[in-house]
Amino acid sequence: AHRVSLHHIMAATSGDAQSLKDSGNALFKAKEYLKAAAAYTQALKLDPENAVLYSNRCAALTKLNKINKALEDADRVISLKPDWEKGYWRKGEALEEAKRVPEALKVYQAGLKLVPGSKELSSKVRQLDPTLGAKQQQPTQEQQQQQQKPLRTGRGLPEPRKFKTVGGK
Repeated sequence: AHRVSLHHIMAATSGDAQSLKDSGNALFKAKEYLKAAAAYTQALKLDPENAVLYSNRCAALTKLNKINKALEDADRVISLKPDWEKGYWRKGEALEEAKRVPEALKVYQAGLKLVPGSKELSSKVRQLDPTLGAKQQQPTQEQQQQQQKPLRTGRGLPEPRKFKTVGGK
C-alpha cells in the first residue's frame, strides 16, 4: 500500500475534485480515515454538489466514529440523489455504528421503498428486522423445541400418561 501524504492532498487542491477524490480513496483504502476525510472535504470545496464525495466522506467519518458529521453527510447524499441507495446505506451504517439499530432499520426500509431492487438494502432489512427473522426462522425452531420438550402442567409435573389397567381391556 502506498502512502499518500497530506502534502500530496494540498498539492492536488490546485487540481480537480477527481484527483482529490482519488487521493481520498487511496487514503481510505490505507485506513488513513482522517486524511481521507480531509481529501474529500477539499474535493467538496471544488465540487459542492457531488453526492459521491459526501458519501465517501461519510464512510470515512463513520470509521472515525464521528457519527453526527457522518449523518449530516449521509443526509446531504440523500437530498442530492434521493434515488441512489448509497445515501441510505451510508446513513444506516452510521446509525448502526452508533448502536441505533431501530433507526438504521427505518433508514434501510425508507431507501428500499425508493430503490426497491436494491439487494444491499433488502439484505440489511432482512438482517436487522426481527419480525422478518421471526417469520422466516422462529416458528420452525419453536416447533422443534416443543417437540423435544415434554409438556408441563400444574406444578411442573409432566403430562399425565395413560396406563393400561391390569386385567382390563
